[in-house]
Amino acid sequence: MSLTPQEQVVQIYQQKTSNDALARDLSGALKIISDTVFGQVKHIIHELLQNADDAPISVDKSIEVEIRLFQNYLIFSHTGRHFSEDDVDAISSIGSGESRKTIDIEKTGFKGVGFKAVFGRASCVYVISNHYSFRFDKSHWADRLNYPWQVIPIWTDENELPEELNNLLDRTRVNIVLRLNEINLLHKELLELFQKPLLMLFLRNVNRVTINKDNQIIHDIKKQHLENGHLGITDRGKLFCECLTRNWNRNVPESLRTELNNLPDHICPPKIKNAFKSTLTLAIFVKEGKLETNYALPIYCYLPTSLTLDFPFLINGDFLTNAERTDLLLISWNSFLLGEVAQCLFDWMEELAGNKQYQLDAPALIRLPSNEKESKQYLKEYNNIFKQNFLQKKFIVSQSGENIMSISNALLDQSDISKIVPERYLVSLFSGIEHIAHSDITGKGKLKALGCKEFGIDQLQKLIESPLFVNDFYLTLFKISQLSII
Repeated sequence: MSLTPQEQVVQIYQQKTSNDALARDLSGALKIISDTVFGQVKHIIHELLQNADDAPISVDKSIEVEIRLFQNYLIFSHTGRHFSEDDVDAISSIGSGESRKTIDIEKTGFKGVGFKAVFGRASCVYVISNHYSFRFDKSHWADRLNYPWQVIPIWTDENELPEELNNLLDRTRVNIVLRLNEINLLHKELLELFQKPLLMLFLRNVNRVTINKDNQIIHDIKKQHLENGHLGITDRGKLFCECLTRNWNRNVPESLRTELNNLPDHICPPKIKNAFKSTLTLAIFVKEGKLETNYALPIYCYLPTSLTLDFPFLINGDFLTNAERTDLLLISWNSFLLGEVAQCLFDWMEELAGNKQYQLDAPALIRLPSNEKESKQYLKEYNNIFKQNFLQKKFIVSQSGENIMSISNALLDQSDISKIVPERYLVSLFSGIEHIAHSDITGKGKLKALGCKEFGIDQLQKLIESPLFVNDFYLTLFKISQLSII
């Protein structure tokens, strides 16, 4: 016979408080996690957004999030699935992970510690969701020093809620209420976090986040597909950014799955170990109809990490990160994904080269291989796949716009002489060259670094003395002389 919500919470409470010695040991670990690993506001919001994103009611119903700021409280609410027994068990424990999230590749979280981020800034947290109503409250244990209050839920009837909260809660939603410490600082950090609202760009289910301070809407951020098919982020009706995106489903090699199964679940969860496919998304900003590169972009695992790897576009994938989301784990899974990024990049550049609107911008997406001595271990596979592809893939448009070439077959005219001299003369000077690259392509410096051949002013004499040029020159003079005789 299943327990009622209240019976379940009371049972957890009794189990957690039955061993004071163990509780004191657990308390220290929880404090370290809350204060150091997840102490920043961005970590709190990331974890709450992740939990909301992992709770869709159905695959075709998006989730809306509202964050409301008051003098003493922050209310985070969303329209996703209400708390279940498993959810309550998960947030009342540490590091055990929720079984559904560890096996479902469509869920982002899995470590079972993320919710503890809220305790870095709040001494009391209420959870009000459907029939559940409980809190984690440090003040309740004032007579017991070093007690793990962060994992001991206390059932809280409606008449026990602070009076000021009763009129603020929408009980059709999931509500997480934080009684705040350092109120003004937290408000400031939160509003700064959403000044550039890219954090929700790759969330699977959350399509709207509203920030409300003292009943005034500060941000109303929406993710939506624009008329041109691009992905757009708007804030209060104004377009903040526009992105061209491309998704790939990549096959996971059996040998990699075998290797991953030797890793512990807290490093690599079963949903990754058993995955036959993994989705990668690349995205690049579009501004005034042109692709816009940016080298200071974070790597995403559905939410942004603090890691930048000098890619001129955004990358989202099932990366495995450290708890602070500051780096990728040095495991073969992350190496595999970044290797696949290289393959996807070249495929994407070939597609863009065939698109009249973006073909001149395709080479700008190149991310040159890292120096082997300086490269992080997980980038080595990117370097390997890049080197296998860059000479063969065709993504460089010709001056005429009618041909697409590889680096091996393209010529950069740094002199612009091809604007007045037919290209056949320049092409004849180099073996393997098919056409001159369009003079307006971007990323010429990258192409040059990869060995793309070029013609410069210092080679004009070589051009003039070339057999084809000389023959055509004298043939032209002969024809002119013949016309004069006639």
